Amino acid sequence: MDKIKENFSFRSDEHPDAPLDAMFVDTAKELIVVLENPESTEFSNSANTVATRSAGISAMTPEIKSFVGDEIEIIVTSMRDQSHNSSSNCNYDHERDDYCQPAAGGVEISSGNERDPTDPVVSTLGFPATQNDGTKGFVTVGHALYDRELEPIGSPVYQPDSLNQIGTVKDRYYNGHQDCDCAFIELTNGRTVANQVVYGAGILLTIDDFKDKWQTSDGDIIMMSGKTLGSQFGAINSRYNYNTETVFATYNAIPGDSGGPVGKVSGSVIDIYGIHKGNSWYGNYEAYMPYDVLDSYLDLQ
Repeated sequence: MDKIKENFSFRSDEHPDAPLDAMFVDTAKELIVVLENPESTEFSNSANTVATRSAGISAMTPEIKSFVGDEIEIIVTSMRDQSHNSSSNCNYDHERDDYCQPAAGGVEISSGNERDPTDPVVSTLGFPATQNDGTKGFVTVGHALYDRELEPIGSPVYQPDSLNQIGTVKDRYYNGHQDCDCAFIELTNGRTVANQVVYGAGILLTIDDFKDKWQTSDGDIIMMSGKTLGSQFGAINSRYNYNTETVFATYNAIPGDSGGPVGKVSGSVIDIYGIHKGNSWYGNYEAYMPYDVLDSYLDLQ
């Protein structure tokens, strides 16, 4: 850090003399370059101004690595509030709509709206996953991406908003007839998703295992972690599972919670049962997509 501060300067219209600490977060294996305002920020060494956007600033990665070493991953990103720059700042219920790097299950994501570009569609990140072809990303619902009737493959997904892209839609299922309301988002821009789920009150649960529908039981107490209502508990009620591709439960959820991870909590860990889909319309229960259905449609490892 000292060598970097001696050789580089951070300048912005609002903070022309801000110390480099304001934009660098030094961890064991990552050096995260955070831009508070990509439109008005310059990152330069004593001789050259490189760019005003994160894409141009990425060109300085080799020079930064000459100070920190090749084993350190350099991540360049932007954010609205520089005080929120790691998952440790995203583990409170009232901060689920903040920028998180790495992100975690239960935080806000958003996508465009084909019918109204000024009104983004907000939902919840489910859990990190890797497909059998090696693609890294995360799972969420399909119905909350862009427009229910239009195919958004290749379109950007943000966390939490359009200033911070986290990935692109690689696979998506939802048209009112398919069995899986689900999507796989391929990570981009150096973004990552931790193997964790937001619980709240300063607690992040570690994902321990994934359970297929046949491995769960009627009456299991489960938790849904959504961006709107936070962590909600309820019990599986299989009496109303007329559609065998969904599971009904008694936890509470409202719009924005779609895609949130659902699972069984034990101490500081959680076994993932699936992702929240929406209201079941049967007996005022909520519904989630079980993991085995997600695995089958999205070709997960």
